[in-house]
Amino acid sequence: MSVLINITSDFTCPWCYIGTMRLLRVIDSLSTTCNITLRWSPYEMNPAITLAGEDRKIRRSLIFGSWRRAQELDASSLAAGLPDGVVFNYEKILRIPNTFSAHRLSWLACKEGRQREIVSSLFRLYFVGGEDIGQSSVLATIAESAGIGRKRALDFLASDVGSNDVRREEQDSGVQGIRGIPYFDISGVTFSGAQSLETLRHAVITANDMSGIYLTPGKSGGYIV
Repeated sequence: MSVLINITSDFTCPWCYIGTMRLLRVIDSLSTTCNITLRWSPYEMNPAITLAGEDRKIRRSLIFGSWRRAQELDASSLAAGLPDGVVFNYEKILRIPNTFSAHRLSWLACKEGRQREIVSSLFRLYFVGGEDIGQSSVLATIAESAGIGRKRALDFLASDVGSNDVRREEQDSGVQGIRGIPYFDISGVTFSGAQSLETLRHAVITANDMSGIYLTPGKSGGYIV
């Protein structure tokens, strides 16, 4: 029997990046003892951002009151990621992209069994490479590296295929009352925040043993949106 894990996240959320990388480490370490089915669901932290994206410094200065405060928050996630080898090159990130197309690509990849590769690349190219993952050309490169043809990816992104499904999933997140991301559902046990490796490992093992577990949200990094 599989342990079913669903992560609700956004690709411009640093705590989602940290939480995802920690969970993947746990899953890989348990691959010989646990049968795990993993899936990512979409959540847009900034759904009103235009398709062209917005200047990151200006946007975050407005959200947090000043650029200095925004940089303090960047430093917090940077420090949190270091022990896990999760790198943030914030100086390279000039724009905050609209992530809807990225979520559509993730949706397509899920259907083809390539979601882990696509999701990992989206996080890495944004936070490490500073790439604009709202641009179809960047998304097509990511798709190509995961074995989805570049032309096929561009044709898909130019269409509306999957858009209704992604919107429906986002609406479902609202109905479920999801307000903090990353949000984990491990075989029915739910919690938010970039939990520690130990906590995630315990949650997966407990789910694998079909026992209950209680986790207190809010003890680790995450965004309340």
